[in-house]
Amino acid sequence: AHATSSSVPFLAPTTTTIGSLPEKLYQPQFPFADELTQSLAWVKALRAIDEEDLSLLAPGLVEATEDAYVLRFADSLVTLHQELTGELLSFSRVLDLSAKMPAFPEKDRWRALVRLQEHYLALLDAEGLWDRQTARLRAVEHEECSSPGTIILVGTADINRTTRAMLEAVASSVTSLVFSPQEQAHRFDSIGCLLPAAWKD
Repeated sequence: AHATSSSVPFLAPTTTTIGSLPEKLYQPQFPFADELTQSLAWVKALRAIDEEDLSLLAPGLVEATEDAYVLRFADSLVTLHQELTGELLSFSRVLDLSAKMPAFPEKDRWRALVRLQEHYLALLDAEGLWDRQTARLRAVEHEECSSPGTIILVGTADINRTTRAMLEAVASSVTSLVFSPQEQAHRFDSIGCLLPAAWKD
């Protein structure tokens, strides 16, 4: 209304959620697999790995004949994969970190998960598709992030490590608006997220 009454141009900003922001910070090289395709690729990967690995992953999978049972397990893998990649971790990275914990009891299971994840990604690759979470990890690891312009964050109290790393790569373009008195600034980090320790008491 102000622009109209003042006869000045107004170019509205592009508004997006924090969950959709990462794809604006790098250039995807292939189309992304949707969630159903991801789940079915996990199912196919589970059906392809050897029985020893399968038995390590979940009791009953070796004997499972119903796709619905395998699909439920595949959905849990989708969730695990998303949660880990959100924190800059792949299955192989978890396995690497476990080497620092001699008493870690799940090494064989994570080795099986690593092989399964590699097969899952190969299946998507064969179809010319990308896994969105892995693409984000790759963009961070290969320093492929770039800014589409000025980025203004609003209400971003908590951001996962992968998105945070992408924003830090384009930090000169990022401004975070925090609704808080200036004297509380020490309770927030550089991109406006809460610092838990500062709020503990």
